[in-house]
Amino acid sequence: MLFRSVGVSLQEQILNDLAKEISQEIDNEVMCELLEEDGWVKVRAQKHHDFNDIVEWVNKNKTGEVFGHKYVWAFTEEKDATWFALHWS
Repeated sequence: MLFRSVGVSLQEQILNDLAKEISQEIDNEVMCELLEEDGWVKVRAQKHHDFNDIVEWVNKNKTGEVFGHKYVWAFTEEKDATWFALHWS
């Protein structure tokens, strides 16, 4: 009986974690679209790249403002977006 309740709790935790991740991705996508309407340049990275590598690269190479998470990013500077696309897309 104890095993089943732990299993259900683990299953609920996994579902909650997945729901949170999906929610964050949707929020990020919406925010990037809003920024794009305001003149920012939106770029998608390929999903086979490691997120931490992307963040490190962005922090070292950006010249303007940037917003992004996971694989969808928005840049104020077109040259930043171009370099990002060449490197990660």
